[in-house]
Amino acid sequence: MIKWTTKAAALAMDNDVVAAQAGASCQPVAGVDWAAWRKGVMRALMRPTDVAALVVFRIVFGLLVSVSAVRFIAYGWVERFFVQPRYMFKYWGFSWVRVWPAWGMYVHLGVLAVLGLCVAVGYRYRLTALLLWLCFGYLQLIDASLYLNHYYFIVLLAALLVILPLGSAGSLDVRRNPSARVRHFPAWYTYLLRFQVGLVYFYAGVAKFGSDWLVHAQPLNIWLTSHADMPLLGGLFEHWWVALLMSWAGFVYDLTIVVWLSWRRTRALAYALVLAFHLLTHILFNIGMFPLIMSACALVFFSPRWPRRWFGRWLAKADVRDRALPPPRSSTTRAAPPFLADRCGVNWRSVCWACGWWRKHSSHCGTSCTRGTCCGTSRVCAGHGK
Repeated sequence: MIKWTTKAAALAMDNDVVAAQAGASCQPVAGVDWAAWRKGVMRALMRPTDVAALVVFRIVFGLLVSVSAVRFIAYGWVERFFVQPRYMFKYWGFSWVRVWPAWGMYVHLGVLAVLGLCVAVGYRYRLTALLLWLCFGYLQLIDASLYLNHYYFIVLLAALLVILPLGSAGSLDVRRNPSARVRHFPAWYTYLLRFQVGLVYFYAGVAKFGSDWLVHAQPLNIWLTSHADMPLLGGLFEHWWVALLMSWAGFVYDLTIVVWLSWRRTRALAYALVLAFHLLTHILFNIGMFPLIMSACALVFFSPRWPRRWFGRWLAKADVRDRALPPPRSSTTRAAPPFLADRCGVNWRSVCWACGWWRKHSSHCGTSCTRGTCCGTSRVCAGHGK
């Protein structure tokens, strides 16, 4: 009897030890205060920042859209791409989108140019930003064969400007209604724009991660040899190793430039590299407004106060009144970017290439070409770089 009692007591003690250990394992990990962590994240996102940089971004974006619209008219692309073609390729789900008659397309692009100016100066900002997004998006939906990744990028940025109240400072709206003026924006406005710009560079690097680009230096080698007659650098472009070196340089640049732009110590040098990179691509390749757009958008990685440091003498004369940051609307605070770049499986037959960030791999003019080269000539189609 004593033996059985002793065994039962020992068993009970073992059960108590196991229960105590199980209870201890269910306790929160020491040193991790998730509530404090969430508060810290929200505090960082809602931290007041100077409005100056985003006001400059709004102005530059509106001007670029206006220039793009005027450029489209001046180069005769309305007739070439919207009037002359007899058949339009449609995106899935948007076959209902129809092209305006010739006069309507000219009016549409003229209105788009005016809307860009309205966004730049901040006139009726909320309304004009929405109309700009709709007008520019309409142009992209007319014909899928006219897709350009930097125009898709403008559509995404325009959608962000609809969400972000960037007309609350440095605009005609606040001159008409001074009570709506603010001097600070929440930091997440800047972070959201940086994320979208950084996404472009990231997927450009991901698109280069393959044997064609990193091992065979293709198609860059083809592009460079076509510029062998260029002064100074043309002789180098005939060598395969130059194409391979530039392929790897472009790959590293796209994957790391956002890091260097985000780091204060390397930001100035990184932006100089951005300017040099896009200047070279503008000289070598017919890619239209893309170098200018990316060079301007990279400024969002600078300090929110950079315009005051560079142009403080003029900005100091502006009548800018401090005002407490208003409580953010729930629809704006919880807004998450619904526009992650759609990285489709692009191949050399252009299958599923729309809305992706793959680099240029073909030239086209949007018209019927049957002789093996664009429009029956050996030249790159002039319309591709629009």
